[in-house]
Amino acid sequence: MKPDLKVPVSVSVKPVEEIRRWGKFGRDVIGIKLQGRFDVPARLTFRFRDEEGMEALSRWAEARNIAFTRKSFVRWI
Repeated sequence: MKPDLKVPVSVSVKPVEEIRRWGKFGRDVIGIKLQGRFDVPARLTFRFRDEEGMEALSRWAEARNIAFTRKSFVRWI
């Protein structure tokens, strides 16, 4: 990850219900589902440039007891 890369959205851990991974052929998209929401908000979807980020997110979710699942979600509306 580039040091000058800025992330426009921050989310507190408390309302995160689940982290979803969806895609094929190494082009997986990540979606963060908040508690009380039916689906993933479009502003909380993103893609990692490499597998390192995916592994780090998986470890982060596991340490906080947040489900990390392979499940579909809508990315646009």
